[in-house]
Amino acid sequence: MKRVVLFTLAGKNFALHLEQMVHIGQDMALFRLPRLPHEIAGVVVMAETLIPVLHAGVLVGHEEGGAESSYKYSYSLVIDSEYGNICLPADTVWQIVAVDKGGMSPAGEEMEHWNAGTFVYRNSTFHIVNIDYLVLDMIQGLGRKATEADAVRRHQ
Repeated sequence: MKRVVLFTLAGKNFALHLEQMVHIGQDMALFRLPRLPHEIAGVVVMAETLIPVLHAGVLVGHEEGGAESSYKYSYSLVIDSEYGNICLPADTVWQIVAVDKGGMSPAGEEMEHWNAGTFVYRNSTFHIVNIDYLVLDMIQGLGRKATEADAVRRHQ
Protein backbone atom coordinates (compact mmCIF):
# COMPACT_ATOMS: atom_id res chain seq x y z
CA MET A 1 0.00 0.00 0.00
CA LYS A 2 1.42 3.36 -1.04
CA ARG A 3 1.38 6.11 1.56
CA VAL A 4 2.28 9.78 1.67
CA VAL A 5 3.59 12.06 4.40
CA LEU A 6 1.55 15.27 4.61
CA PHE A 7 3.27 18.42 5.86
CA THR A 8 2.99 22.20 5.87
CA LEU A 9 5.67 24.77 5.13
CA ALA A 10 5.04 28.53 5.28
CA GLY A 11 1.29 27.99 5.11
CA LYS A 12 1.40 25.73 2.04
CA ASN A 13 0.56 22.02 2.01
CA PHE A 14 2.93 19.40 0.60
CA ALA A 15 3.15 15.61 0.33
CA LEU A 16 6.06 13.19 -0.07
CA HIS A 17 5.95 9.49 -0.80
CA LEU A 18 6.65 7.59 2.42
CA GLU A 19 9.12 5.19 0.82
CA GLN A 20 11.45 8.16 0.26
CA MET A 21 11.45 9.20 3.92
CA VAL A 22 14.54 8.40 5.96
CA HIS A 23 13.77 10.35 9.13
CA ILE A 24 11.39 12.92 10.53
CA GLY A 25 13.23 14.96 13.14
CA GLN A 26 11.92 17.56 15.53
CA ASP A 27 13.96 20.64 16.43
CA MET A 28 17.12 19.37 14.67
CA ALA A 29 19.96 21.88 14.89
CA LEU A 30 20.58 23.69 11.61
CA PHE A 31 24.20 24.65 11.02
CA ARG A 32 24.76 27.51 8.61
CA LEU A 33 28.06 27.15 6.82
CA PRO A 34 29.88 29.83 4.85
CA ARG A 35 29.73 29.87 1.05
CA LEU A 36 26.74 27.58 0.69
CA PRO A 37 24.61 28.14 -2.40
CA HIS A 38 21.45 30.21 -1.84
CA GLU A 39 19.28 27.11 -2.30
CA ILE A 40 20.85 25.46 0.76
CA ALA A 41 19.85 26.93 4.15
CA GLY A 42 22.48 24.92 6.05
CA VAL A 43 23.12 21.36 7.13
CA VAL A 44 21.82 19.02 9.81
CA VAL A 45 23.84 16.19 11.31
CA MET A 46 22.37 12.70 11.36
CA ALA A 47 24.40 9.58 12.22
CA GLU A 48 27.61 11.61 11.87
CA THR A 49 26.67 12.66 8.33
CA LEU A 50 26.08 16.21 7.12
CA ILE A 51 22.80 16.48 5.23
CA PRO A 52 22.02 19.63 3.23
CA VAL A 53 18.76 21.40 4.08
CA LEU A 54 16.96 22.97 1.15
CA HIS A 55 15.96 26.55 1.69
CA ALA A 56 12.20 26.89 2.17
CA GLY A 57 12.07 29.40 -0.66
CA VAL A 58 12.81 26.60 -3.14
CA LEU A 59 9.34 25.14 -2.40
CA VAL A 60 7.25 28.12 -1.38
CA GLY A 61 8.62 30.65 -3.84
CA HIS A 62 10.22 33.17 -1.50
CA GLU A 63 13.54 34.76 -2.24
CA GLU A 64 16.41 32.99 -0.53
CA GLY A 65 17.91 34.69 2.51
CA GLY A 66 16.44 37.73 4.21
CA ALA A 67 14.15 37.62 7.22
CA GLU A 68 12.80 34.20 6.30
CA SER A 69 16.27 32.62 6.59
CA SER A 70 16.21 33.15 10.36
CA TYR A 71 12.85 31.38 10.71
CA LYS A 72 12.92 28.32 12.99
CA TYR A 73 11.27 25.24 11.56
CA SER A 74 9.76 22.64 13.86
CA TYR A 75 10.50 19.58 11.75
CA SER A 76 13.21 18.33 9.43
CA LEU A 77 12.24 15.76 6.81
CA VAL A 78 15.25 13.74 5.72
CA ILE A 79 14.54 12.25 2.31
CA ASP A 80 16.37 9.72 0.16
CA SER A 81 16.86 11.08 -3.34
CA GLU A 82 18.70 9.58 -6.30
CA TYR A 83 21.52 11.98 -5.46
CA GLY A 84 21.80 11.24 -1.74
CA ASN A 85 19.94 12.36 1.35
CA ILE A 86 18.46 15.84 1.42
CA CYS A 87 16.45 17.58 4.11
CA LEU A 88 13.33 19.71 3.78
CA PRO A 89 12.10 21.99 6.57
CA ALA A 90 8.49 21.72 7.75
CA ASP A 91 6.31 23.69 10.12
CA THR A 92 3.87 20.86 10.74
CA VAL A 93 3.81 17.18 9.88
CA TRP A 94 0.12 16.30 9.61
CA GLN A 95 0.17 12.55 9.27
CA ILE A 96 0.98 9.57 7.11
CA VAL A 97 -1.96 8.62 4.90
CA ALA A 98 -2.68 5.75 2.51
CA VAL A 99 -2.97 7.06 -1.03
CA ASP A 100 -6.35 5.38 -1.49
CA LYS A 101 -7.79 7.54 1.35
CA GLY A 102 -7.54 10.63 -0.84
CA GLY A 103 -7.51 11.62 -4.46
CA MET A 104 -4.41 12.00 -6.62
CA SER A 105 -4.15 13.97 -9.82
CA PRO A 106 -1.16 14.46 -12.13
CA ALA A 107 0.76 17.69 -12.43
CA GLY A 108 -0.64 20.34 -14.72
CA GLU A 109 1.40 22.59 -16.98
CA GLU A 110 0.86 25.58 -14.68
CA MET A 111 2.45 23.80 -11.67
CA GLU A 112 6.01 24.24 -10.46
CA HIS A 113 8.58 22.02 -12.17
CA TRP A 114 9.15 19.93 -9.01
CA ASN A 115 5.41 19.33 -8.49
CA ALA A 116 4.44 15.73 -9.36
CA GLY A 117 0.72 16.47 -8.94
CA THR A 118 -1.71 16.96 -6.10
CA PHE A 119 -3.16 14.82 -3.36
CA VAL A 120 -6.52 15.84 -1.91
CA TYR A 121 -7.26 14.61 1.60
CA ARG A 122 -10.18 15.78 3.77
CA ASN A 123 -10.84 18.81 1.58
CA SER A 124 -7.20 19.96 1.71
CA THR A 125 -4.92 19.95 -1.34
CA PHE A 126 -1.27 18.91 -0.97
CA HIS A 127 1.38 19.46 -3.65
CA ILE A 128 3.34 16.24 -4.24
CA VAL A 129 7.08 16.97 -4.17
CA ASN A 130 9.23 15.17 -6.73
CA ILE A 131 12.42 15.35 -4.67
CA ASP A 132 14.62 13.80 -7.37
CA TYR A 133 13.61 16.43 -9.91
CA LEU A 134 13.96 19.21 -7.35
CA VAL A 135 17.49 18.14 -6.38
CA LEU A 136 18.56 17.53 -10.00
CA ASP A 137 17.28 20.94 -11.03
CA MET A 138 19.15 22.53 -8.13
CA ILE A 139 22.39 20.68 -8.98
CA GLN A 140 22.17 21.63 -12.65
CA GLY A 141 21.41 25.22 -11.72
CA LEU A 142 24.42 25.33 -9.41
CA GLY A 143 26.57 23.89 -12.19
CA ARG A 144 25.42 26.61 -14.60
CA LYS A 145 26.15 29.29 -12.02
CA ALA A 146 29.66 27.90 -11.42
CA THR A 147 30.34 27.68 -15.18
CA GLU A 148 29.19 31.28 -15.72
CA ALA A 149 31.35 32.47 -12.80
CA ASP A 150 34.38 30.59 -14.19
CA ALA A 151 33.83 32.16 -17.61
CA VAL A 152 33.74 35.65 -16.08
CA ARG A 153 36.96 34.96 -14.15
CA ARG A 154 38.73 33.74 -17.31
CA HIS A 155 37.83 36.93 -19.19
CA GLN A 156 39.00 39.33 -16.49
